Amino acid sequence: MLSLLPAGRAAALAGGPVTIDLDTTDVEVYGRKKRGVAWNHQGQRVGRPHVAACAEAEIVLAADLGDGTDDPRATAPGLLRRALAGLPERARRSGRVAMRPDAGYFAGPLARAAHDAHIGFTIGAKRIAPLWRLLAGLADDAWHDAIEMDKAQVAVAQYCPDWWPADTRLLIRRVLLEPEQVSADPRSRRRRTLHPDQRALPIPELASAGPVYAYSFILTSLDVSSPGKAAAAEHWHRHRTTVENLFRDSKLGAALRHLPSGYPRGWSRSGCPLRGPSCRPRWRPAVRGRRRGGRAGLDPPSPRPPRAVSVRSSGAAHPLAQPALGVRQRCQDHHRDARYQRFTTMAGEISCLNLRCPVPSGQSPGPAAGRPGRARPP
Repeated sequence: MLSLLPAGRAAALAGGPVTIDLDTTDVEVYGRKKRGVAWNHQGQRVGRPHVAACAEAEIVLAADLGDGTDDPRATAPGLLRRALAGLPERARRSGRVAMRPDAGYFAGPLARAAHDAHIGFTIGAKRIAPLWRLLAGLADDAWHDAIEMDKAQVAVAQYCPDWWPADTRLLIRRVLLEPEQVSADPRSRRRRTLHPDQRALPIPELASAGPVYAYSFILTSLDVSSPGKAAAAEHWHRHRTTVENLFRDSKLGAALRHLPSGYPRGWSRSGCPLRGPSCRPRWRPAVRGRRRGGRAGLDPPSPRPPRAVSVRSSGAAHPLAQPALGVRQRCQDHHRDARYQRFTTMAGEISCLNLRCPVPSGQSPGPAAGRPGRARPP
């Protein structure tokens, strides 16, 4: 795949830094006899893709398909090894690969697999009793302001669960809340982030119980020896939700939002919303007339052009990145040119589909201009 890219973009992608995001999403299905699916906790019949994606390139490196009851922690180590195998060899050797799954992957086997592969990690931790007890031993001067988050502070605690790598440390983030921001429903997601002593209080008593904080816990092997490095690691882990953009693009066809704007090629924009997220046709209407039985013939499937991989920012500075490399600065021009090239390629393909788009000068509209689908008989 790298051989299809310009030299500058290929070097930036292969040289790192690389962020691997692990996450799952539920895809609802409606067939009663659909195999390999199950009912999830929301009462939906779903399949559950388990995805390891590269945040910088926004591509899937490895994936598994389970049902709505599968626990992703069981297969996460194997998925991580397959994702690392899908990276360019130069990226794996650079030692600048890190992983950031959420609390659904809070398990020692995944941390040990990352340690054995010599990559850093930040893994969200579940709010269990030992972690709540650690808060009592933190002094007031141990908390430092978080990056780009109002009323949030970060602290580091010495905590390493059993059978985890010995260099594991605990990052704690707390966010100051107003009492009216907390729901009275005990099932509220925000209420579950409160300290257990405050979680059980009614709203009137909660307002007089002192400062109300929402806590989050993160286990990491990154360097958090100084307040600045700890805040940077927490800020980087907070942007793990960029993998949701990949899920949204795949499910809802929202990838068209990433098309370039401001280019004088508006003649094809009327046809773009009629296509899927990739805007690349797999079957083209034939113009040879009808086959026996009255059905319009179809040409054989044409091979898809190779997908262009673009290097994008993952939303936060990579903790293993070196400022001297200037990866984002080197990639801006190549990324802009690649988006424009993809846009013009899709415009040409849409015009071939006759989707009521004006035909560029020098080309004939064809026998079925203005209306795709079945060809009329002679």
